[in-house]
Amino acid sequence: MVWGRPVVSTGQEFLVKNGVNGCVIPKRNAEKLAEAILKIYCSESKRHIMGKHSQKIVEEYDWSNIAKIAIKKYENLLKK
Repeated sequence: MVWGRPVVSTGQEFLVKNGVNGCVIPKRNAEKLAEAILKIYCSESKRHIMGKHSQKIVEEYDWSNIAKIAIKKYENLLKK
């Protein structure tokens, strides 16, 4: 995701949003896996758009962003 690539996954809905930055497929389903890979691979524009979305999603999980969120939570707790 950091490199701007779409993802094919069997879960992790918090990271992979079906049709947005990749495809979520059922577990242990080789046919669906192949379909999802080909669907993304065969469309350069879809690959590019999904890749950009992947980069945006992964930025939310950057340690500096996580630290800022934690600090704000602590500050709000101290105000109470």
